[in-house]
Amino acid sequence: FAVFAKAPQEKLKEVAAAKGWTFPYLSSHDNTFNEDFKVEFGRNQVGEELYNYGRPVFATQMPGASVFRKGDDGTVYHTYSTFARGMEPFNLVYSFLDMLPDGRSEKTNMDFVKHVEDY
Repeated sequence: FAVFAKAPQEKLKEVAAAKGWTFPYLSSHDNTFNEDFKVEFGRNQVGEELYNYGRPVFATQMPGASVFRKGDDGTVYHTYSTFARGMEPFNLVYSFLDMLPDGRSEKTNMDFVKHVEDY
């Protein structure tokens, strides 16, 4: 199990230490990992149907998760990917918000989401 994020590795080490995380937290800052797995796009690609098997890109970084398995011979296999609404089972808050009378109160896609430091 490992998590990738776009920030430089030094920043990720700071975040992991502050939050007490001990799992592998790796950087995709200086490589094409996010682009290769179709969750990062250039500004000129916003609006194009490149995300989630043909959905429009609405930001330069989009949500997604991929699963890999290393075979006995050392080959790494890409076994699963999910994007957009497929990520919701990983965030139980969405299920709770969906039960409320006003739901997520979205005016635009995910406009209710704030970074923890923005609250």
